Amino acid sequence: MKKELKEIRNQGVIWGVIVAPLATTILQFILNNVVAGGTSCGF
Repeated sequence: MKKELKEIRNQGVIWGVIVAPLATTILQFILNNVVAGGTSCGF
């Protein structure tokens, strides 16, 4: 049980390191597109 918890925590750290920057980049991209699209449409 302890070993499994440690592995899950390690995977969580790895996922956090890899996914967090990706998610931030994707979110910024979407937000920029929405803001740019909204202003050009006279939103």
